[in-house]
Amino acid sequence: MKIEAIVIIVIMAVIAFITFYIVGKYNRLKLYENRIINKWNVINKLIDEKIEILLKTITFLKEHIKEEEVTYNDINIVIDNYNKIDNINDKINEYSKLEESFDRLYTIGENNSKIDSDVEYNMLKEENNSINSKIEYSKEFYNNEVNVYNSKTSSFISNLVVKMFDLNRYNIFR
Repeated sequence: MKIEAIVIIVIMAVIAFITFYIVGKYNRLKLYENRIINKWNVINKLIDEKIEILLKTITFLKEHIKEEEVTYNDINIVIDNYNKIDNINDKINEYSKLEESFDRLYTIGENNSKIDSDVEYNMLKEENNSINSKIEYSKEFYNNEVNVYNSKTSSFISNLVVKMFDLNRYNIFR
C-alpha cells in the first residue's frame, strides 16, 4: 500500500473515532437529561395538584370572605403565569410565587376564626401539606439527577458537546 493510502485510512479512523466518541457523549448526556425531565414531570404533576388545591381554596374563601377579591385575582395571575411557562428552570424560579400565594391565602383564613375552624378549609390545608411533603421528597430525586448531569456536563469534552448541541443546563430546585 502506498503511504498516501495509509495516511488517508488513519485520518478516516481518527475522524470516525472522534465522531463516535462525540455521539456517545451526546447520547449519555441526553440519557441524563431525560432522567431529569422524568423527575421534573413527577414534581410538575404534584405542582398541578397543588394549584388545584389553591384554586379550590380561593373558591372556598371567595364564598366566605368577599373583601379579598384583589388578592384572589393576584393569585390567579400568578397561577396563569406559572402555567404559561414551558422551561423547567423558569418554572422552578416561578414556583416561589406560588408558595407565597398559598401563604397569603392561609393568612386570610387564619385571620378569620370561623374559616380557620371550618372542616373543608382544614381539609384543603391538609391536602396542601401532604402534597408539599411529596414535592419535597421528589425534589431530592430531581436534584440528585441535576447534580449528576451538571457534573457530567462540566467535564472538558462533555462541556464541548453541550456547547456544540446547545444542551440545557438545569437548576437545583430549592
